[in-house]
Amino acid sequence: MSVLLFIVQSTTGRFFLSLRKKGGVDIQIKFTGSDHQEFFNWIVTKDGCGKDSYRLALFYLIGVCETMRLNYKDIYDIEEHVANVKSLNSGWQTGTSVRLTRLGLNLYNGWYGFDYETQKQIDPAEMYSPYELFCHELAEYALIAVGLRYERYIILTLNE
Repeated sequence: MSVLLFIVQSTTGRFFLSLRKKGGVDIQIKFTGSDHQEFFNWIVTKDGCGKDSYRLALFYLIGVCETMRLNYKDIYDIEEHVANVKSLNSGWQTGTSVRLTRLGLNLYNGWYGFDYETQKQIDPAEMYSPYELFCHELAEYALIAVGLRYERYIILTLNE
């Protein structure tokens, strides 16, 4: 069965992710838990990003784990609407959260470790390979974020 990915806003203002079959039936997409979904709803509303796939993918990833939710201000400035690549070097980062942050930054603005101001590679480009970005226990959620970012190009095929 072929399905498309959609961001849906309910009548209560809450956002949720769904897959829509060709026949119009929605299949809700997975969050790690209610904290993840509540954070996603809050940050999408606070930021006012609407259906901007760049920010939706980043926000979905920031919400995946508690460590990132607690430090979201270090990754993304809601007031300025800008991501902070320096958050990759923050002391709170874990092996998994740094991978999710790298992927989120890459999906948000194409970041792969190169600083255009200084013309230097400050984070090794090989750290942005699929081998590095998806080698962790939360890879399923990382793939959902990729689907969010590229939803208009991706038609997922699921086994019935």
